[in-house]
Amino acid sequence: MGFGMATNLLKKGFPVTGYDVWAPTLTRFVSAGGSSANTPREAVKNAEFVIFMVATAAQIMSAMFEGEGAAILELEKGASVILCSTGPPEYVPNVRRLLNEKGRGDVFLVDAPVSGGTIRAASGTLTILAAGEESALAKADQVLRLMAGSNLYVIPGGLGAGTKVKMVHQVLAGIHICMTSEAIGFAAALGVNTKRAYEVLKAGEGSSWMFENRVPHMLVEDKTVYSALNIIVKDMVSMVYGKHSFTC
Repeated sequence: MGFGMATNLLKKGFPVTGYDVWAPTLTRFVSAGGSSANTPREAVKNAEFVIFMVATAAQIMSAMFEGEGAAILELEKGASVILCSTGPPEYVPNVRRLLNEKGRGDVFLVDAPVSGGTIRAASGTLTILAAGEESALAKADQVLRLMAGSNLYVIPGGLGAGTKVKMVHQVLAGIHICMTSEAIGFAAALGVNTKRAYEVLKAGEGSSWMFENRVPHMLVEDKTVYSALNIIVKDMVSMVYGKHSFTC
């Protein structure tokens, strides 16, 4: 998704420098018109807006704070840092705390988890659940809208509030993925024409985005990998909040 988000911003006139641990991704990005960097520190140099789109909160913490290549060592004064990855709700306030402790209270921080997949990332129509101080949200508004269009939602409650809503979203997403597999398997076991069943069921009230998205791959035994299973597992199993633990 990060590649799509970055190329979308390129198409909309923003100069973008990208960093990725996987070199072929950077090669593709340069071919698309972007610039590449060898470390997070190099990537954020002279950048007014810095967007993190990685798999885990731990990766954000590492890229931001660890080692000689850490982004914090080169963040511009008054830069906006936009955290788009999904992680535990407490990780975003922790980033704010560490920035303050290291004398970087000038940095604006936005909690902005995203949903929508690679296609919507590339088209600038992601759903973004943005939260943070009003000044930070106002400063990042243009960039957020370029990535989300009309799908930008500001969540009250300060840093971590957007991630809390994303956590609930991922519980629903995981449940719908599981139930989509169960439903089509059930239809097949009953001897129903699964292709016809899909057309009828997706038009009904019991349908969902996950049902409509996943079933076509099942019907043709499509073995192409479209998303990593460990991502949804990470989102659901690792998110323990208060007294509630969500698993699928």
